[in-house]
Amino acid sequence: MRNCLTILASFVLLCCLFSSPATGQSVCGFDGGTIDEPGPVGAGTIVIPEAAPQDGALQLDGSNVGLFEQQPGIVADNGGIAPDDALLPTPQDDPAGGPDQTSSDYEYIGQVCSLSGDSCYLVSSPNGAFDPVELGLDCGDQINVAGFAYSIGQVNAILSFISNPFVCGLIADILPEGITCDDIAALAEQGVGSVDDLLQLTGFFGLNATSVPEALVALATIEALLSDNGFPQLAPCYAITGWEDASISGAALLAPLPEEATLEEQSAAISENWAGYAYTLTVTCEAGCDAEAAVISTEDGTDICAGGDVIINLVVEGGVGENQAFVITDADGITLLSEPLADTAIDLSAYEAGSYAIWAVNFNDIDIPSDQVADITGCFALSNAIPVSLVTVDPAVISTEDNTDICLGAGQTVTVSAEGGTGTNMSYLVTDADGITILGGPTEDPTFSFDEAPVGTCLIWAVNYTDIDVPSDQVADITGCFALSNAIAVNRTELEAPVISTEDNTTICLGAGQEVNVSVEGGSGENLAYVVTTGDGVTILGGPTEDTVFTFDEAPVGQCAIWAVSYDSIDIPSDQVADITGCFVLSNPIFIDRLDAEDPACAPDCEVEASVISTEDSTTICLGEGQTVTVTAEGGSSENFAYVVTDEAGEVILGGPTDDPMFSFDEAPVGTCAIWAVNFDDELDIPSDQVADITGCFVLSNPIYVDRLDAEDPACAPDCEV
Repeated sequence: MRNCLTILASFVLLCCLFSSPATGQSVCGFDGGTIDEPGPVGAGTIVIPEAAPQDGALQLDGSNVGLFEQQPGIVADNGGIAPDDALLPTPQDDPAGGPDQTSSDYEYIGQVCSLSGDSCYLVSSPNGAFDPVELGLDCGDQINVAGFAYSIGQVNAILSFISNPFVCGLIADILPEGITCDDIAALAEQGVGSVDDLLQLTGFFGLNATSVPEALVALATIEALLSDNGFPQLAPCYAITGWEDASISGAALLAPLPEEATLEEQSAAISENWAGYAYTLTVTCEAGCDAEAAVISTEDGTDICAGGDVIINLVVEGGVGENQAFVITDADGITLLSEPLADTAIDLSAYEAGSYAIWAVNFNDIDIPSDQVADITGCFALSNAIPVSLVTVDPAVISTEDNTDICLGAGQTVTVSAEGGTGTNMSYLVTDADGITILGGPTEDPTFSFDEAPVGTCLIWAVNYTDIDVPSDQVADITGCFALSNAIAVNRTELEAPVISTEDNTTICLGAGQEVNVSVEGGSGENLAYVVTTGDGVTILGGPTEDTVFTFDEAPVGQCAIWAVSYDSIDIPSDQVADITGCFVLSNPIFIDRLDAEDPACAPDCEVEASVISTEDSTTICLGEGQTVTVTAEGGSSENFAYVVTDEAGEVILGGPTDDPMFSFDEAPVGTCAIWAVNFDDELDIPSDQVADITGCFVLSNPIYVDRLDAEDPACAPDCEV
């Protein structure tokens, strides 16, 4: 037998020696071949499927074969179904044969043994189901099952290479008697597609493995030869369920054995590191059980609040059996927590918080001797499970460090923090002061603003829940699994703005010592102060102050505004009005125009009225004859009064001012002049002979024009009365 294994190993080794390392091979670990930097390869774990009889009873007629089919996990390239925890080899495309040449596969190996145990052989299944009819089994025969992960591409790549006539000719001398290169070519064309094909190939070369350890001996021998001859990367890629130490390869277990070790001795060495088959199926001739599992579902929520009316309505599809019932178990499906129930409306109202599973059981006959599911016997089939979580929700405790007396319009917010509480979710609600009507939420935002709300009191609540329905604005209408926290009361107030006014002049001549006294009416804040800002109300120039009298002599020319501030609380961190915070409200502004003292508008008020002057004297004067003109003034109002004489145009001052109403012109030249009365208050400033330069509070009367004639003028001749 050792010679047969050597021939097989030599055959594979020769193939590897003639093949290029460039042909992609799956990278394997210690338990699937040694490489330069090995990593783990595992076949996972398998157990008898839940739907199948747990004692492994396989009906002779094959009626329950389908129950032993493994549930889908990772589907390998050949359609096999791998357990979820299997670590399959990494597939790599073979340059010559493409991805089909280097596939990662998973199958189930069965060691079929007769009732007597003296005859065994190996078969494979892509899904873990073995049909007694197809295998020609009899009552009492057994099938020991294991899971096997491997790379069939390695074998097919080698076969494809050595089927080349030139290569095959080089190894023809070592082929077993009766095997030709044509046989090799036919085998390569057919390809190895399953473990059965692989077992046939080993049988082709003289080894008929009857157990998994014997099959592993062949793989380990090939592995050792490849590694010893410098080709560890071409070692077979495989893993078997139950291999106890992934760091130990099959080749390592065979290495200490003497060269003449028998197949039995080698198999025993392999078995020491192998836990054995995963489970055993026994062919039975007892009457078959035709019960089939139903499929159950529900449209109801399965995360439910414990303590209330908890009803799960089931929808049942399929299932075969004379009877059907429903049971409740723990979440793991180990312990029964209810008697069989007939109604599809499963009542969990009396159950405490926890995790449960609901099952349908179809049966012809059944015996439930204890509360352990594993103890149930008879002809029955369990459905899929519907997991149900009954939960209790504890409320959180909420608090805030913010002021809960809110001044509307001040931009204040209240940020809430929550501690404790259970439930899968948490949100916040705002209600009226009575906790009856919902004003806002639910929201996950813990920061609340109330500027858009009216004056009044509201409550902030945290609500912990697993599920919740808020169909209206009434707290009483909320349903689901939830709990409300303590409430934080927020008082929303709104200040009334004061109204300010003044009876003083708001046009200020700087340096004149003018004051503006402000009076105020209304305002609802606890405090009142005043600020002075720029005319646009942006920058604070003075205040806050409680003084109602304002002076501006030290201020520059420009416009400012006086405001009253009514407030409960206030913070003025800068000279910007926009930075003011707190509970406050500004009054109307009083605008102050600050003028330079030289501004014309700062001149004193001039309220004098002009006099009317006249004379009974001749206003035609013959110079040199001592004529005078005496003026009489009537009316006018002023503190002072005087006369001036100007040229005819009233532009150049020729005489005055004088209090004397009598005017003599003998010293004046020929021409026309005008006499004026001047009414004025305070002082009259006549800096030049130009009427236009006169300043002060004054007014000119009507003029009296005086014509000054030369004495020789005919008009000055004496009247001739002879």
